[in-house]
Amino acid sequence: MMVHELKLDREWFPAVAEGRKTVEIRFNDRDYQVGDVLLLKETEDGIYTGEELRRVVTHVLAYNGLRENWVALSIADRTDAKAEADKAEGWEAAIQASRHSYENPRWFKNPYVSGPAVPGYDQTKEETK
Repeated sequence: MMVHELKLDREWFPAVAEGRKTVEIRFNDRDYQVGDVLLLKETEDGIYTGEELRRVVTHVLAYNGLRENWVALSIADRTDAKAEADKAEGWEAAIQASRHSYENPRWFKNPYVSGPAVPGYDQTKEETK
């Protein structure tokens, strides 16, 4: 992950801050990657105003419709990006758990059926470990 310090004109700064502008078109002289952080510094007439934002790159699009060496960067607030990563991690954990239950049926207990999941197997012994 890299942190890229970039200028952002005062005209666009509020829209990015409010989450209404979620794409930056930039010259790709920095090899932008998903997960990179953009430190966007507000400027007016080329002079820094002191305001800044941090946004995470969530997607990099290098497309034939753009000029050569230009990219469209999808950006998100760091907290939004963290929430999305946590959600994705949660889904991955759920998928892994379901695979584990499928591959090891003794771990799966059907809530609609009383008794052990595997006939002759006492699941309470495993739960106390």
